[in-house]
Amino acid sequence: MRKLSIKNFSDLEKIKDKISNFHIVFVSSDPYWFSSINQVSRNFHTFSFDFLENEKNSSLFLDLEERNKPISTIEILKCEKVKKLLERIEKPKIFTFKVKKAYERFIEGPLKGEYPLKRNIFAAENFENKISVMKFFDELSISRPNYKILKIKKDSFSELKKELGIPFVLQTQFSAAGEGTFLIKDRDDFQLVLKENEGRIVKASEFIEGLDLTINACTNKRKTISTQLFAQITGVNFLAKNELASCGTDFSFRVDSSSQKKAWEIIEKVGKVLREKNFRGIFGMDFVWDGEKLFAIEINPRMVASIPVFTDLEVKNKRIPLLAFHFLELLEIPFDLSEDILEKSKEKIVGSHIFLKATKEAFFKDFIDEKVLEDCKKEINGKVFFRKKKKFFENENFGRVLLKDSVLEYGNTKKLKAFYEQKIKSILEVLLNPWPI
Repeated sequence: MRKLSIKNFSDLEKIKDKISNFHIVFVSSDPYWFSSINQVSRNFHTFSFDFLENEKNSSLFLDLEERNKPISTIEILKCEKVKKLLERIEKPKIFTFKVKKAYERFIEGPLKGEYPLKRNIFAAENFENKISVMKFFDELSISRPNYKILKIKKDSFSELKKELGIPFVLQTQFSAAGEGTFLIKDRDDFQLVLKENEGRIVKASEFIEGLDLTINACTNKRKTISTQLFAQITGVNFLAKNELASCGTDFSFRVDSSSQKKAWEIIEKVGKVLREKNFRGIFGMDFVWDGEKLFAIEINPRMVASIPVFTDLEVKNKRIPLLAFHFLELLEIPFDLSEDILEKSKEKIVGSHIFLKATKEAFFKDFIDEKVLEDCKKEINGKVFFRKKKKFFENENFGRVLLKDSVLEYGNTKKLKAFYEQKIKSILEVLLNPWPI
């Protein structure tokens, strides 16, 4: 295959042509994860239990019977309807949001498809583990919070309080969007976590007062392409399930130049090790920044939550998106890229993104109800991606909003609740919306 030369944004169409030679199938329980795939391919299929419209590509809405639990990716893969549709697609390249051995066994077994992400299984199992990744940080001399690994039990609280101070953080081995991460301020907080996790191996770490940051990157055979650091919006109590859960990203936020340089040095180290482990494609890293120093928290060796919105922002800002390099690498399409492309990926992008995830039905009835959304739609002459999941999700109404500027310009995260309650209607100015209401 002739090597693709990537020098500037105009080469995105050539990239699309190359990627579109393959039949990409994206399977996920949440259609949000593949909502920006149209930016990098014209030949794709999306299978989900919820519906997301694609103008020219088949989206499969699986009318699964209602359950008392969420529908998983593996359940979608096992659907007879999916199997029959895949039989009509020549050599399907099947992608998922998370990377799992169970997916490979099913995709390359009964479904007779190809799972390009299988090369990333080792990294996903070892580096996404919130416990084993800490040893990896030590091996690379990357600063991280003090921590302790333990089997959680009733008398653990006093021991951890003495060793780590109050508050401290508890994390389960695998979780997403901070939903397995808990801030322990007192014994009552500890008892709530203990109730669901007694006897499990967890990581307890010191709490560092600061701002949660994240960085997106993509590694190929030779280089790591990375963005600037972004601020994570966490713990807004009516947007997130717990105080450390992620509920958005502020792409506009900037740290000082010294901290940014340090982040790029770290991401180069991590990208190099991932390459040596045969990993290819998108990954992310999370940090806490105390205003002077970065402390590494975790690695996410897979597509990360901000990628769909960030991909749209990259294209709007005339940048080749990381998602394009992700598919080029995993589909084994040879390419060279210029230094200009690497530098462009590090430039500032303005905008922010919030997830509207609530645990109380009343929040959406009283605050972000259908009438408010309809009024916003009229005011901005645009669209807001908002959907209500099926019955078994009735307490997890869900939406995503892309804002025109920086959330943090309006105040720090501790002030966000009051800010949103007063201002959310006026700031729903959507930059670009590939999603229907």
